[in-house]
Amino acid sequence: MSFTFDHLEMGQDLQSLGNAASRFLLSRTQNLDRLRIDLGFAVEAAKRGGPQTFEWETASGSPIVLRKSRNWKGANRDADELYAEMTVDYTCAWDSEKGRVRVKEGVTCVAIRNSEEVHKSFHFDTCEGGWNNSAAHPPFHMQVHGSVNDIPRLPSIIVHPVDVLNFAILELHQSDWREHADTNDGRQKLRHLPARQRNRLIKIADGWITSLRNGGGRSHPLVLLQTRSPMALDL
Repeated sequence: MSFTFDHLEMGQDLQSLGNAASRFLLSRTQNLDRLRIDLGFAVEAAKRGGPQTFEWETASGSPIVLRKSRNWKGANRDADELYAEMTVDYTCAWDSEKGRVRVKEGVTCVAIRNSEEVHKSFHFDTCEGGWNNSAAHPPFHMQVHGSVNDIPRLPSIIVHPVDVLNFAILELHQSDWREHADTNDGRQKLRHLPARQRNRLIKIADGWITSLRNGGGRSHPLVLLQTRSPMALDL
């Protein structure tokens, strides 16, 4: 299914989430803002005739870090203290005709940690999807890391890196984020992000529905969730 995005809107949403979630993030300026700035530099270079395909990723050894929380099980705060780290690793291409960035393939990874070890890690993939004569991949999917990493590949409506970060904050800081996002301060700092996020999720859900309805002769619905999409979604 892959997707395209407007680089200015991506930068705005990264900045808005960083501002709104500043008390939930550690070293926001150094890492999250660096991701936004690097995207802008890559697009401007492509517009000037530089590389049309580029890597967009968090700097090596510099993940986006979520602050420690005991709130991940709920408001009672009786859980062990955990924090999370997120990295982005995308291969992108500049589409000069549309004025948009296309994600050719990419992954956003989240690791849940205590101070000593990783308790759980998972990632959200975007790829062309489909059957490659050995295995099938839903074009947007989530995988949980373990002793066997390749399966399961769970179809997902969460894939956009802003939404993955937002999801990680929501999971780790359960009631705290919900309460904060609904305050006047939270709503003002999030700006256009909620409306854009809603549109992204609807478009992805509609894409899955289209795959199920237009089966191309196949009757097995779970197989249809692993078919290649004919076009990238504009998210």
